[in-house]
Amino acid sequence: YSFMAGPDPRQVWTQDQPSVDLQSFDDSDLTGVRLGVFLPWFNHASVDIVQSCNQMLDSFKSLGATVQEIDIPDLDEIRMAHAVSFVTELLTSLKTNFKPFRQPLGLDALVNLTLAQQFKGDDYVKAQRVRAQLIRKMSQIFQNVDAVVTPSTARTAPPIPPDALKKGESDLSTLTELMRYAPQANLGGFPAISFPVGYDAQGLPVGMQLMGRPWEESLLLRLAYTSERFFARHPPMMRFSLLPN
Repeated sequence: YSFMAGPDPRQVWTQDQPSVDLQSFDDSDLTGVRLGVFLPWFNHASVDIVQSCNQMLDSFKSLGATVQEIDIPDLDEIRMAHAVSFVTELLTSLKTNFKPFRQPLGLDALVNLTLAQQFKGDDYVKAQRVRAQLIRKMSQIFQNVDAVVTPSTARTAPPIPPDALKKGESDLSTLTELMRYAPQANLGGFPAISFPVGYDAQGLPVGMQLMGRPWEESLLLRLAYTSERFFARHPPMMRFSLLPN
C-alpha cells in the first residue's frame, strides 16, 4: 500500500493526495476509535458470519474501541445504482471491441453484458444521482464514526457446480448474497478492507469488512492487523505448498 499510494509525479490528478502515514500501523490501543454498525444490514447474513463478526467487534472493544449504531438508508436503491453503473461502465470499456471478446467470455458474463445493453442513458444518469446521494450520506456518517463495520459477504463461499467450470454460472440469488456489502464502498469510492475473523460450521472462512474515510486506509490496515491477534488461522482444506519442507 505504501508503495502504491500517494502522489505520482507522472500523474497530475494524484498531486492532491496526502502523503502515506503508517506510523501507527502496529498500535493496538484502539482508544478513541469509533466503529459504526447499521444493525439490520450487519445482521442480514448467515448465523455463523454474524457470530464471528460480533466476536471480533467485542475484541476491538476490549482494546478501547467504541461501537455505535448508525443508519444507512436506501440500501436497495444503492444496490441497483451500483449494478447499473458497474455493468454499463464495463460494457462501455468493451464496446469498441465487444465482438472479439464474445468467444473467450463465459456465458454468465455474456448474459450480464447483454442485459447492460438494455439500459438507457437516463438509467445511468439516475444511478449517478444515487451515487452522489450516497457519497453525501456516507460523508455525514464519517463525521461521527471512523469506520463502518459489516461482514464481507452474507454467506461463505458456495460450492462451484461441475458444469460451471466449462459454461460459467448465472445465479443472481447467490451473487446478491456475496455482493450484499460491496456497493457502498465500490459505488461511493470509499476505501474498504476485508479480513478473516472466523470459520463457519463447514470450516469455510468468514470475513469482516471495514469502510473508512477517503485517504484513511492507514486506520483500516491498522484495525485489520490488530484483528490477527484474535484470529487463529486453520490450514486450508486444500493446500499446495510452494515452499520446500
